[in-house]
This record gives sequence, structure tokens and C-alpha cells, in this order.
Amino acid sequence: MTSTAPASELLKRELSKVVKNSGLVFWLDAAGRYTQFAQQLQREPKGFPYPVVRFDGSFLELMFALERHGNGLHRDKVLVHMPGFNNESIADTPVYELYKAGQRHERALDTLVKEAATGVLRPDDVAALLKQKDLTLAQADAALERAQSDTQNRFQVGLESRSVESVLSELFTRGSKLVTDLVSDVAHAEQLNE
Repeated sequence: MTSTAPASELLKRELSKVVKNSGLVFWLDAAGRYTQFAQQLQREPKGFPYPVVRFDGSFLELMFALERHGNGLHRDKVLVHMPGFNNESIADTPVYELYKAGQRHERALDTLVKEAATGVLRPDDVAALLKQKDLTLAQADAALERAQSDTQNRFQVGLESRSVESVLSELFTRGSKLVTDLVSDVAHAEQLNE
């Protein structure tokens, strides 16, 4: 029932959609907060449907890696991760012309975590998570996975986000997810108490 690495999965779906729709995508990561994730995408090609090219400090290596993409009649679909660069600083690089020909993508980790935490964590818990100094994507995923596996928390967050009328209405609806979750939570608690 729980998904693995909720924030990472959300980001992977988002990047996949952007590359699918735009072709060449330059993923600007000024703070370098997604470097490990980009490395993982590149190492595990079955997990991401498009090639991933990463800037690792050498523009020459990056240009050679990009050389095999985009030389055909149709624009290749490729994700280029650029840690340490933003919209202004990339203008001073040898890949600027390619960057201008492609699509720019930026994503703040805080925004990603907020979206992934919707319905999983209470707003005050999200705020506490985001206050962590140098929060990483892996740390955010771990916190969200713990919250998803905490059945009581998941149920309570679900209730808190709804009006009394909607809870009462769903309690009397056949096949209600709320009732199904409640029954499975009670059954799970009874198993633990045996």
C-alpha cells in the first residue's frame, strides 16, 4: 500500500513528463540537492525512460556525452542535469547554445516535499521537516515513507483534511475507502494485540 520514496517518485514522474513533452531538457540544480538522485537515474536506465547526462565538472566530457544525442532529424529526448547552475550562471558556459535550444527545468526541494507530503503529513509536520538543516531528497523520502507506514497517522491525516459532513457521508457509502481503511486498521490492531 505504501509507495517507495514518495518525493523521488513524484520527481521522476515530473521529469519524465517534461522530457517526453520537450525533448532536450536542462535540469538546473543550483544547490546541487538532486545530484545523488540524478546519478541514480543515470545508473538505473530501466527506472527512467530517457537518457540522463550529468555535468560532473568537465564541460568537455559533457559535450562528448551530448554529442550522440540530437544529431538526427528529430530532437532526442534527453535529460541534462546541471548541478551548481541557475538560469543566469549557465549563460557563461559552453553548453549555453544547447541550453537555449532545449527546455529549462528547475524544482525547489521544499516545493517537491510539500507536494509529496500532501495527505501524508500534517502541515506542522511538513514545516518541521522542511526546517531541517540541509534537508536531502533521501531524508525527505525516509520521513514520508515512515509517515505512510504509520497507519494511525495516515488515517488521522485523512480525517483532519475533511469536513464532518464528508466523513459522515462516506461512512454510509457502500465501498467507502474510509470505511475500508478503518476496518483494516482495526483488524491490524487486533492482530498486534493477540
